[in-house]
Amino acid sequence: MKHLKAIDLYSGIGGWHLGLKMANIDVVRSYEWWEDANLTHNINFSTKNSTIDIRKMAFSQLPLPESIDIVVGSPPCTQFSYANRGGSGNIADGLKDIIRFLEIIQYLKPKYWAMENIPRVAKIIKIELGSGGQLNRFKSLFNTIMIVSMDNYGIPQARKRMIAGYFPQSLLEAYAEEIPHLNLGDVINSLDGRIISDPLYKFQLSSNLLTDNEKETPLDPEEERMNRDSKTYHPIYNRVGFPDSLDKPSRTVTAVCTRVSRESIVIKDTRAPKTFRRLTARERACLQTFPITFQFYGRSYTSKLKMIGNAFPPVMAYYVAMSMRNKAPKNISIPSKINYKHTTPKMLPKKVQINVVNKSYRDTRNFRSAIPHLRFGSGVRFDLSNHFIENNNIFWKVSFYYGPSKSFKEISLNEQLYKETLEILPEPMQKHIIKYLNQKLNTILQLQSKQLQLIWCHKESGKSPFDVVDSLGEVAHELLSQTIPKYKGISKSVIHTYILDKVMFDGKLGKGSVKKIDKYYLEIYIGILLGAYFNRTFMISL
Repeated sequence: MKHLKAIDLYSGIGGWHLGLKMANIDVVRSYEWWEDANLTHNINFSTKNSTIDIRKMAFSQLPLPESIDIVVGSPPCTQFSYANRGGSGNIADGLKDIIRFLEIIQYLKPKYWAMENIPRVAKIIKIELGSGGQLNRFKSLFNTIMIVSMDNYGIPQARKRMIAGYFPQSLLEAYAEEIPHLNLGDVINSLDGRIISDPLYKFQLSSNLLTDNEKETPLDPEEERMNRDSKTYHPIYNRVGFPDSLDKPSRTVTAVCTRVSRESIVIKDTRAPKTFRRLTARERACLQTFPITFQFYGRSYTSKLKMIGNAFPPVMAYYVAMSMRNKAPKNISIPSKINYKHTTPKMLPKKVQINVVNKSYRDTRNFRSAIPHLRFGSGVRFDLSNHFIENNNIFWKVSFYYGPSKSFKEISLNEQLYKETLEILPEPMQKHIIKYLNQKLNTILQLQSKQLQLIWCHKESGKSPFDVVDSLGEVAHELLSQTIPKYKGISKSVIHTYILDKVMFDGKLGKGSVKKIDKYYLEIYIGILLGAYFNRTFMISL
């Protein structure tokens, strides 16, 4: 079993390849279509693999049937991602790579094989393996389709992935009980100092020999706000922490993320107090369990981040490979005890410019932000957003959204709704509220719609859309905490009934949304009143 032979399909930069080498398995050939990734693979492993489209290659370009013991690989996941086409992806196209992978398995007849992809693909494969499914003819090839949380295997990243194939699943699961765990902070701290110690493999390197660890500029106040809001008050998804905690494994390292996206991992920046930064390329690579000697030959910074985020963590590949070698848990070595050590290639990659902060934006830059004190999680919220009509004319409005994430509803906060909500209150209270709103929102209501957009695009200075959002939030908080409680003439039961009638008119809301609307009926009432007031007044001022 010491000289098993393997090939790697959709090999990327070599996550599977490195893991197999650590398990003392010979990888005789790797197949990859992306030139940058293939170059990185070839230089790191001294291989000469050609860039090739696996969908189109002939079987004659593969080893002979039954000459290979193991086949592994990671077909592209983009077409299956919830981030693609608003969550629908392109499953039909993605299945072409799955089918091609399985055709190769069927042709080569290896003893073991494993295919990695995002968790969503597990369900797709199970359905398509059924009667009449596109994968039904490959059903006999499988003995497992499992979801793995990689932090259970000592990987400092809570990365969940599907691993399907034919291999000893019970052995792989048993390994998890024997492996020490690492956190995000272990990686960050290991890369700081004159002498760098690899967080997993424990060998050392002088800091001047460490590549790809240049830090980006700290997030500016706007970027910080957008990051914080997207993580703690996302319009649809549940909350994640800001900044990311160093005391637990990181969230998933993704192939694509911006300085303001929910997916970006953000930590405190020790270069200055109260500042935050994204991870360096090297920090991301260590979270993916690539050794600090592994080099990345992307032609741009974005290319490097993409190849790192797309990779299969070598340590996870190592444990899968050891199960294929039928190694008992007591005979498994952790990464720091593995005999194989990755050597720094002689040719180092050229330095690339890390992302430059964008200080100017296109005139149609979009804005959407939930209003403080009027955001209730899981998509139930009031938000401010901009909208473009003919000839790039723009208007801004407050909207109320509620209901299940895949079929949420919006109530139009208009003049009629403003009058309805106001009339529920006693007349003296109506006058008081109108006066209060006029005073508190006078400044922001003097803004012109186009002016606000130019400020948002960094082409003029002045109050930004976030200032408008915060002003609306402050007014909502004042009405909820001071004005409403102090006024004894308000019938809360009337407000409660009105809100339920208004937002539950079709009776199709999920239980979660009903509970939230019932719980926050007073906040929703204030949000409707405030949003409708803003819309009628601000749109009149256009």
